[in-house]
Amino acid sequence: VTVPPGTTLEEAKYHLHKHRIEKLLVVDDDFVLQGLITIKDIEKVRKYPNACKDNLGRLRVGAAVGVGADLEERTTALVNAGVDAVVCEGFEAGGHNGREETTTFTLIPMVKEKLNIPVIAAGGIATGKGMLAAMVLGADGVQIGSRFVASTESSAHINFKSEVLKAQDGDTQLTLKELAPVRLIKNQFFNELQALYQQNPTVEQLKEKLGRGRAKKGMFEGDLQQGELEIGQIAGLIHEIKPAADIVKEIVAEFKAVKKSFC
Repeated sequence: VTVPPGTTLEEAKYHLHKHRIEKLLVVDDDFVLQGLITIKDIEKVRKYPNACKDNLGRLRVGAAVGVGADLEERTTALVNAGVDAVVCEGFEAGGHNGREETTTFTLIPMVKEKLNIPVIAAGGIATGKGMLAAMVLGADGVQIGSRFVASTESSAHINFKSEVLKAQDGDTQLTLKELAPVRLIKNQFFNELQALYQQNPTVEQLKEKLGRGRAKKGMFEGDLQQGELEIGQIAGLIHEIKPAADIVKEIVAEFKAVKKSFC
């Protein structure tokens, strides 16, 4: 069962119920897939009426890009595919990262000069000052991750949250570039990994050392010695666990205050 582009949600709901199906394909006259409508989509439209959507009623889509020699090619392909925004993340960000060690401050203006859609800065941003700096460089918005690890609502283990609060300059490092580059707090596992690197390990040896579930072990189960503790360099500016709403208010207030001081 298929429907053409422009089908309303009410029409889609009718076909879904009539044919007792969960998914409805949207295809053009050449039977090229243009979209997919599910019952859950319809339910979410009603449940979240203020969700960010484009002029066709579709949820806006952003695509993340890291750094690399093919950056321009990848961002151009994303724009041609119709994404609404591009998230550009520098290597100071926490967790999985790009192999090229390009910072957010370098990456944002390079991407911005090539795109005509919103660019969202990520990596090394946790304050209103950082947010303003990113926008001065051309960003239209920011994506913040590390700061919300140390929020009341975060599902991270309290041991991990507490370790983030202790982090200082130089306490994190990007590693495992041969697999999936990741920035970690230096702990026992990290030190064992560095010792292994001294032996010029193969990719298979690195995979064996990494094993499975280390991120879960560290960040969600609280094993500070053998777990992966993924956080960004900005952890050095995170000093307190607070409700997410308070964090947002503080960032916005500082952003406005600092911006006003320059006007």
